[in-house]
Amino acid sequence: AYPVVRRMGKTAGGEVASLIGNAEALRSLRAADFVDDMFGLPTVTDILKELEKPGRDPRPAFRTATFKEGVEKLGDLEPGMVLEGV
Repeated sequence: AYPVVRRMGKTAGGEVASLIGNAEALRSLRAADFVDDMFGLPTVTDILKELEKPGRDPRPAFRTATFKEGVEKLGDLEPGMVLEGV
């Protein structure tokens, strides 16, 4: 998608960095103007939307495992222990 974003930057009259998070500049661009053989309208539209919200992570929240204190090696395990796995 980098070639499309570079073209967007040139069209907007600046560098790619000036587009990131700049809703006004991004909304002035028409997605259809950047469609080509590699990137269709849905992809270009998604790129424009994502450039508006830099740093957003679309993945769900990640919960880390809670380790039981005192269990660091196999010898620390005892029959019947129930531990959280990773």
